[in-house]
Amino acid sequence: MFLDLVFHSSELPYVSPMVSLWWEADVIDLLNALPQDLWPCDSSPEKWFVDLLAGLMALPVVGRNQLEVRNVPVPTEWFAAGGREWYDRLMSEFDAFDAPPALVSVTPPYVASRARVQLCRWEPTGSGWHRAAPGTSSADD
Repeated sequence: MFLDLVFHSSELPYVSPMVSLWWEADVIDLLNALPQDLWPCDSSPEKWFVDLLAGLMALPVVGRNQLEVRNVPVPTEWFAAGGREWYDRLMSEFDAFDAPPALVSVTPPYVASRARVQLCRWEPTGSGWHRAAPGTSSADD
């Protein structure tokens, strides 16, 4: 199955391009399979995105023909209101996808979520990504 990932910052607000790759395990397994010194690296979604691509190329289970990068389409009229309205609307749009992408926050607390449900979070002790308690809302961070 294809797994879609988008890095985002609610503080900036900003999102990275979407990475889509063939991955048959959970999001947490992918994040923990990558070199752990990638996380957390910066508060820039672009930096996390680039580091993810570099880390993926080091994994023998991810081939170039199993990896896609797509821009996240944001209609220009969404920016008319100014501020972060476009960002909030985009987050809601992601929730409505048939298969919502995993959204990884690049600002503390570092959380990966899908459809506003936490999947896992980075523990600052350096012990990697840990599963969130079942049903934990991403609003609970």
